[in-house]
Amino acid sequence: MLSHPGRSIVLTQIVFIFILPILLLYFGVISQEAKFFLLAASSLIIYSIVRVEKWTHHDLGLRTDNIKSGWPYYAASSLLLIVALLMFDHYFVTSNTLTLRTIIQRLVFFIPMSVFQEFAFSVFLLQRLAILLNKKSLVILASALVFSFMHIIYDVPPLVIVFSFFGSMLSSMVYLYKPNFLLVCIAHSAVNITAVMLGFFI
Repeated sequence: MLSHPGRSIVLTQIVFIFILPILLLYFGVISQEAKFFLLAASSLIIYSIVRVEKWTHHDLGLRTDNIKSGWPYYAASSLLLIVALLMFDHYFVTSNTLTLRTIIQRLVFFIPMSVFQEFAFSVFLLQRLAILLNKKSLVILASALVFSFMHIIYDVPPLVIVFSFFGSMLSSMVYLYKPNFLLVCIAHSAVNITAVMLGFFI
C-alpha cells in the first residue's frame, strides 16, 4: 500500500461497509433476498479502495511463499471447526432433512460467499482494524465481533452466532500468522459446506 488512511476514514469505512448493511438487512430496510448483491457491492467497494491505495499482492494475501508452511495451520483450524460443528449439531440441533436440490442451491450461494467474506474480513478488515487498534489481540477480538454480528441476518440458533465468534477468532489468528488468501478461502469454504450440509442456514 502507498499509505494508510486516517483513523476517522478507516472507522467510517468499517461502519459503512460492515455495520450499516447488516443493520439495514436486519431491520428489513433492505430485503433479505438482496444479501448476496449487498455482499458483492461491499466487496466491490473494498476492491475500489484497495485499487486506489495500490495494495500489493502481498498485502492482499495473494502469496505462494507460505502455502507449504501455512496449509497445516489452515487444515488444523478448519478441521477443528468442522468437528465443533458436528458436535454442536449432535448435542444442540436437530438436523434438517435437506433435498439434493436445496443443498446445491445453498452451496452455490455459500461457496462464493466464503470467498467474498474472506476478502472482506481477512484481507481488508484485519488490516483496517490494525490501523485503529494497537494490539493484535484487540484486532482479532474486534474482527470476530464484526463477523459474528453479520450472522444476525441468518435464521440460525443463537449458539451459531457464538460459534461464528470463536471460529472467526481462530481464523483471524491463523491468517495473521500465515496470511494466505487461497488457503483461508479453502478453509472457510470447507466449514461453510459442512454447515450447509448440516442444515444450519435456513
